[in-house]
Amino acid sequence: GCNVQHPERVGNGECNGQSNKQECDWDGGDCIEFNEEYPGCLAREPRQMGDGVCNDYNNFPGCDLDGGDCLEDSIISNVEYPNCVIGDVFGPTLLGLLGNGICDGGEYNTPECGFDDGDCYEFNAKYPGCNVKHPQRVGNGEC
Repeated sequence: GCNVQHPERVGNGECNGQSNKQECDWDGGDCIEFNEEYPGCLAREPRQMGDGVCNDYNNFPGCDLDGGDCLEDSIISNVEYPNCVIGDVFGPTLLGLLGNGICDGGEYNTPECGFDDGDCYEFNAKYPGCNVKHPQRVGNGEC
């Protein structure tokens, strides 16, 4: 059978990587077109491919480097921030969010990650010592 964390997403009209497998009938048919376009691509979040943000968890040659989002000239990588670690050993590293024009906070807003590649400089100047996961929510009771 189709054993996935979110069975309600199977056949919902959007290709979900977790259920893009034969025993789930290729996400209830939602991933058939995706699989034809990217044969052998094991993207975790197919809907995020080609959206302009490099997602490491979709960044594989068989996935056209996240639908072209992770071409070398368009991403910030571990080379620039070798000690920047986002997520734990079981989660993805979301370096594609670095320097995207939004202060992402939390693990991104650290010296090791260049304070989100500079995205958090203004926030940090305005709210020194306030490193929250969602800086855009400051003013609603956080910090």
